[in-house]
Amino acid sequence: MTTQIDLCFNLNGRDIETRVDKDMTLLRYLRDVLHLKGTKNGCSTNHCGACTVLVDDRPIKSCCLKMPKINGRRIETIEGLEGSKGLHPIQTAFLAAGAVQCGFCTPGMIMATKGLLRRHPKPTAEQIRKGLKNNICRCTGYTKIIEAVNLAAKWVRHPENAALSTGGIGLGRSLPDQDGRAKVEGSLVFADDMEIEGMVYGKILWSAHPHAEIVSLVIDRAQALPGVVGVLTAKDVPGHNGMGSLTPDP
Repeated sequence: MTTQIDLCFNLNGRDIETRVDKDMTLLRYLRDVLHLKGTKNGCSTNHCGACTVLVDDRPIKSCCLKMPKINGRRIETIEGLEGSKGLHPIQTAFLAAGAVQCGFCTPGMIMATKGLLRRHPKPTAEQIRKGLKNNICRCTGYTKIIEAVNLAAKWVRHPENAALSTGGIGLGRSLPDQDGRAKVEGSLVFADDMEIEGMVYGKILWSAHPHAEIVSLVIDRAQALPGVVGVLTAKDVPGHNGMGSLTPDP
């Protein structure tokens, strides 16, 4: 019984006809088939929001959205955003407000913001908090992000004012983020975004028990599985094998 299905949808303004496995998620299609790495895989469990895209202008977490559900629909990812000078006003606002931080959750935040501003062009503080409640940021207390959304709301209405103003070098001025543009474009490369010809993939086997002492490991069966290059255990990790700083603070 075949699991392949034919789909038609619009992605970032381009009509796409494709044949995919019916169980593939939109996130995996974007990242693995189209190699659009701006949509990040943070949890794969519909929680963190790093994979947020717009489906018919509505923010949707793509990690659990199966491909059959996007048939005939309009999808927009971070790669589809652009403005008069290359950056969309929302992207420019995130830079100007200093809301990019590490950049991993930024594409999802920006897409959620665009969906929010389509529904509420002049959002209240409560509407902003509700609009971003599905996007987890591990770096901030959200203050700068909320400032960025407020600024973006103004600049989306008046894109002619969306001039990047992160300040120059000097006393009392913030230094511009050196890789900020790549963060808001979703083009900053994280480890999971790297692709090398012939590379192998690792899979972590978690314990089936939340609290247990592991007294031995039997790896023979796993080692014999087709396609398995090797099985690594703690014995294969050289040097310090633990958590925390290698040299504790005095």
